[in-house]
Amino acid sequence: MLKYTVVMQTRRAPESNPPETESWGEIQQRAESQLEDLGLGWEDLIGNVLDVGSGESFITKAAREQGIDTEVTSLDIDPRRGEWSPLPGEIRQRSVQADALEMPFADESFDLVVARGSVGFLGIPEAIRVLRPGGELRIYPLSTGVVEQWMMFYYLHEVQGESQEDVMDKMQALSSSYNEELGAYSLEYTALRDEALESLSKDQKLEVIQMVVDTLSDRYGLSLTHIVREPDAREPKAILCYTKPDLFREF
Repeated sequence: MLKYTVVMQTRRAPESNPPETESWGEIQQRAESQLEDLGLGWEDLIGNVLDVGSGESFITKAAREQGIDTEVTSLDIDPRRGEWSPLPGEIRQRSVQADALEMPFADESFDLVVARGSVGFLGIPEAIRVLRPGGELRIYPLSTGVVEQWMMFYYLHEVQGESQEDVMDKMQALSSSYNEELGAYSLEYTALRDEALESLSKDQKLEVIQMVVDTLSDRYGLSLTHIVREPDAREPKAILCYTKPDLFREF
């Protein structure tokens, strides 16, 4: 299988205003929407759960309000994201301010680790460290920016027939056009992305997603899997999944 070497990068979302107070109904709705993105329901929150890059901590807040008998911890680096609890905390639902790449938790602390949005694949090693044997990691969406660039690369090389060297040069130039202040790429980048998404077939898009998952598996030495949400969509997104081996249970 052809291996692409498109630069894998993650971008921090542009800063926004502090969140306004939301009603219980809105918190519940947002929490259930986030769980649905991850392919989970409330019944899947068993044991100790960690929500990485939790933003406004909707899952933790909703779990607390519902009296769910599961310890849910939200972690986010943004100091404006609510009331932060120092470690160790005694309450069953808590929020912690910390970096997802250097989490203040002991090894094998959680049965389920979920992450959405900006954390991306760079948070995988830390998530695996704090995950207990037999526990599961889910990340949604699977590094959208990375998959997007791989689709553009695939389109230029496999469909348009451009050489890998030429495509690499073009992609490097286009990737550097990202404007941190505006949180957007150049019009040329956007046009190529749209052209690729319109031109690639469903099977080609799913092949690209599989290639990204295989590359991440090789990079981290893990058996990663994925679940594609809305495979017929113009830009299908995937949930990255990993179950940490439980060697004692296997024997």
